[in-house]
Amino acid sequence: MRSVLRPSSSPAESSQECPRIQGLDYHGRRRAGRSAGDFVDFISKTTASLAVCMGAASAHAPDSSLMASGLETLLCGLSADAVVRPASIAGALNLSVCGAAGDDSYATLFYAWVDSLRRELCYVNAGHEPALLFRKRQSRAIALESTGAVLGLTRRSSYGQRTIPLEPGDVLAVFSEGLAEAVDILGRPFGSAGVLSVLRRSQCARAADLVEEILDAAERHAGWGVPSADQTVAVVRFTGGMDEALPAEAEKELAYAVARAC
Repeated sequence: MRSVLRPSSSPAESSQECPRIQGLDYHGRRRAGRSAGDFVDFISKTTASLAVCMGAASAHAPDSSLMASGLETLLCGLSADAVVRPASIAGALNLSVCGAAGDDSYATLFYAWVDSLRRELCYVNAGHEPALLFRKRQSRAIALESTGAVLGLTRRSSYGQRTIPLEPGDVLAVFSEGLAEAVDILGRPFGSAGVLSVLRRSQCARAADLVEEILDAAERHAGWGVPSADQTVAVVRFTGGMDEALPAEAEKELAYAVARAC
């Protein structure tokens, strides 16, 4: 296990080069806003699997950026076990946040394990902005909704995890609330519709290019300038490992994992 991405704290700097993972093309970046608290990381499990981690500490926490850094460090430690379940990781992080000082200490988390050999994505979403899984063959996306409450709400919180089969060309786009809630002069948010628009028109783009296109589209939508909150994006494209299309039976299995179609 190794952490393969540490996002820059400066909006002008780009993220580091990421080691090659078989069957996956991936990239992520955080554009710093006036209020900080986002974190994003990729953690390699094997040469063909990758953990995608994104979250945000509450802006009302005593030091949200310090809290986010602590959660990111804890995530790397929890991910050291190659067989640990995403739901277990969310549960452990929840207990950690609940133990933090202050009633305003809470955080969101999206954690996905993408395995190119198993051809599947397994995720947990603790109150984070729903990620999008864009299905290239069908040219549509499904929203990966919450599977549990935000971290820090109560020690009794439990977290589910969901597994979705993948096809070559499928793209996972994870993004922060700060990006989704970027509004134009009429008060309309960029939202998942803005992200989906980029995915549809740039279906063959590299992950790094998609990240920049999504960030640029949100910036154009809201107008130039420093965003009010961090805007963070991570993209993972499944590039191979499956010659045939997803069987109809497997498509039916998506029903339990899809809260809504975009």
